[in-house]
Amino acid sequence: MMKIAFDLISDLNIIDDFDWEGQPTSLNCVVAGNVSRSFDTTIKTLEHLGECYKSVFYIDGSLEHRDSLQYLSESHAELKKAVSRMDNVVLMQDNVIIQENMAIVACNGWWTYDFNFDIDPEQAEKWLQEDWVINDTEIATIYSMAYGDARYLTSCIQKLQTYKNVKKIVVITNTVPFPGLLAHDRQLMDSVRFNLQGNSLITQCLAADEKDLIDTWCFGHYPEPIEEFNNGIRFVSNPKAHHPVYNPKRIEIDF
Repeated sequence: MMKIAFDLISDLNIIDDFDWEGQPTSLNCVVAGNVSRSFDTTIKTLEHLGECYKSVFYIDGSLEHRDSLQYLSESHAELKKAVSRMDNVVLMQDNVIIQENMAIVACNGWWTYDFNFDIDPEQAEKWLQEDWVINDTEIATIYSMAYGDARYLTSCIQKLQTYKNVKKIVVITNTVPFPGLLAHDRQLMDSVRFNLQGNSLITQCLAADEKDLIDTWCFGHYPEPIEEFNNGIRFVSNPKAHHPVYNPKRIEIDF
């Protein structure tokens, strides 16, 4: 039996320096977003991770664009340009990696404000607008990104069904794939903040997986680690968030 392994990390939320020396348990690393609010710190951290791993597969989170929602396209372009200069770090937005018989497809995911259908989306939008001090246009931009990411993911999964060498797919999103993964958090479930945890359209891609190739779905955003199997898919996260002691989570894909 063949195995492909990688370390999963996310939600580093770095303010100062970050030292990952001696931490890797695999040759490769997946970073599921929310590295830092500072652009320079994000780039410095990715460069450091690139020195620790053979390959780093990175998808941005909302934190990286927290202060640039009014010019989000430019923010993405700046991030893409900076990461493209790194030898072994890949920004996964609009990139599908095929390694051996495994494909990796990723997107940020953002939010559709309706993750819990029992909570009024407008209340979630209002809460975010006040908390982040953003306007109606930026609220709409986030929804537009969420809608686009959901369509992109579905398109990628659909296309990968035709690749004979692809036996398994790993999906990476920053946001939480579906509400049931947070059902244990009753306090959050009853809060408007719950509607800012995920994208209600993102799992539409599962219908495109006609050959049941999706093996693992890695995600971030929620501050506590989660691991759950649902319909044969492993949903797993490993956020640092506020945890003082933090280690990578080694993910193994069996073939």
